[in-house]
Amino acid sequence: MIKIGTSINEAKLNFCQGVTTENISWKLNIMIEEPLDKSQIYRMDFGRGLHYYKILNASTTQGDPDYVIDESVVFGPYNPECDSDNDGIIDSIDNCPYTSNSDQSDSDNDGIGDVCDTEDNGDSDQDGVPNYQDKCPTEAGPLSNLGCPVLGSKKYHKVISVGNTTSEADQNICSGSISSSISWKLNISIENPLIEGKVYRMDFGRGLKYYKILIASSTSSDADYLMPGNNIPLAYNAFCDQDNDGVEDDQDNCPNEAGPASNNGCPGNPNLSIDMEASRVFSNCQNCYQALDLFFQNNQRHIIQDGSGSVTFNNLEIRNIGNIVSNASKVNFYISINNELDQDDELLAAKDIPFRSVNQSYGVDLEITGWDIENVEFTTGNQYILIQIDPNNTNNEGSTGENDNLLALPIRYQKSSGNIIYPSGKTFDLKKLQVFNLSGIKVLEKQVISKEEENALFNQLPKGLYIVKKGQETYKVAN
Repeated sequence: MIKIGTSINEAKLNFCQGVTTENISWKLNIMIEEPLDKSQIYRMDFGRGLHYYKILNASTTQGDPDYVIDESVVFGPYNPECDSDNDGIIDSIDNCPYTSNSDQSDSDNDGIGDVCDTEDNGDSDQDGVPNYQDKCPTEAGPLSNLGCPVLGSKKYHKVISVGNTTSEADQNICSGSISSSISWKLNISIENPLIEGKVYRMDFGRGLKYYKILIASSTSSDADYLMPGNNIPLAYNAFCDQDNDGVEDDQDNCPNEAGPASNNGCPGNPNLSIDMEASRVFSNCQNCYQALDLFFQNNQRHIIQDGSGSVTFNNLEIRNIGNIVSNASKVNFYISINNELDQDDELLAAKDIPFRSVNQSYGVDLEITGWDIENVEFTTGNQYILIQIDPNNTNNEGSTGENDNLLALPIRYQKSSGNIIYPSGKTFDLKKLQVFNLSGIKVLEKQVISKEEENALFNQLPKGLYIVKKGQETYKVAN
């Protein structure tokens, strides 16, 4: 679909004039019972504001979209009822659609209204054939060829109708059926015969329709109609899409099974997975690799300390490595005593993941501190942060795609009551420092490892008297 206006009047005017307000079209999957009507205008908001749109293509199946919406944000339809000259008669039946003539006067009955038929009885090309009879009014030609130049000798063709409209012709051509059991014989004045088996749009006296060429000869024969070949367009190529997936059959690797263009028209599955090479994680472990692929290759373990430390996910890349677009989903973070997720594991955080196109990723940023897990009931030591993708199974990732939805990140958790051992081998006693003013309001909370660090924190506070709790101690200080 493509935007044609922000008001209904602008949209109707642009629809009737074939004008758009943007050069970009958008692909949507709309949760609705029946497809929208391409001859109507709709008002909707799929994340770009409430505007009016023209439907370029509508299918009964879902495809590879830019957005997914439901019918609650789709309003309409609005019938454009184009009347370009504002004479109260819509263009489709107006004999002079761009010049106002509400009386539809047509003195010579040539289908052209008098007010815009300045040469009704003229002969523009002076070939002796009146304009209303001349199929080529700007090129001289004999009446025997309906006023058109004779491009070649008459050549016999046998044709059969495959449809009055483009959509009808597409349906019949693609299915191999025809719309009529009657064929017609034509002698067409043309240099080279038309191509047998191809479809052409022409009018030889029975209205403008689509015809399939059954026989094409280089000589003339007994015919029903004589037709000049001057205005016959190139052969028409139908848009065939047997499985209604929006991928044309000649480009569809699975023409009988619906699938997105991203997978060459074949069915497929999304597959959300952590991009180990692109993802980065930081912690108090000074020797640990930041890139997850190198971290796991070297069997490392991140360190997290309650109060003073954290494990930081800086751009945890969730990538769709499947072959169709994924639905919006989530990624959950748990703390666990082992590398398997069970119902007793505590949820630490959850992040949203928008829908992702094929090979498109989404970066998740998150910091998990020691305070986040200080109340979890387990002993200090080796633990795991479990990263679960798509916990609610909003995506059908197939039998193999579900296998990479859980990653166990090894960590070592250290309580403040224990000692911290730094890479140098020196040991420090880590204690929680809490400072309150005389009204009982906590003004500071931090882990400290030395008296010097404690005094430095006091010096940063406003002048006054404070109550301090450190470990099992409670005392007053003034600065």
